[in-house]
Amino acid sequence: MATLAGAWPAVDPVFIVLRHRRSPTTSDDMMVHPRLFLFAATLLLFPLDAAVADEVKTCICPVTGEKVVQGDPEVASSEYRKATVYLCCNDCKKKFNADHKKFATKANMQLVATGQAKQSKCPISGEALSAEHSIVVKNVKVSFCCGNCQSKAEEAKGEKQLTLLFGNQAFERGFKVIAKGR
Repeated sequence: MATLAGAWPAVDPVFIVLRHRRSPTTSDDMMVHPRLFLFAATLLLFPLDAAVADEVKTCICPVTGEKVVQGDPEVASSEYRKATVYLCCNDCKKKFNADHKKFATKANMQLVATGQAKQSKCPISGEALSAEHSIVVKNVKVSFCCGNCQSKAEEAKGEKQLTLLFGNQAFERGFKVIAKGR
């Protein structure tokens, strides 16, 4: 059973009915309060549909580091690598368009995070990927060809790690843009 955009916990109506405690005046463990019964019946008849609860897609502005909600009419965007980079405001769009090389590493990471680019090879060596070697960097899974490349990535910290994995050379070696922004 789906939840409403993560705001409500998943509710099993049968659990509600079975967990209702018996009142002190009755010996029946399965005695159900009428309101609980109606609530449980409503959930059974009208389950929350995952399609109804649209998932909010967010990413990080490569200029300021602010959270950006994709599809928000106030969000700016710019074409980059034949895909779409999302920016928090028009000022950031101007800065990005004026010098996109300055923001390339974070823009490349955003393309991967938004599903517009997929990893095809190790970003360090350019070799085939191994399912056994991967790390997560700012909610983006990055895979490697071997333990040595994985160790290099784990040892690098902050901006050095981002450049090592998503800088222009690493992006060219290990990622392919697959779709224009949604």
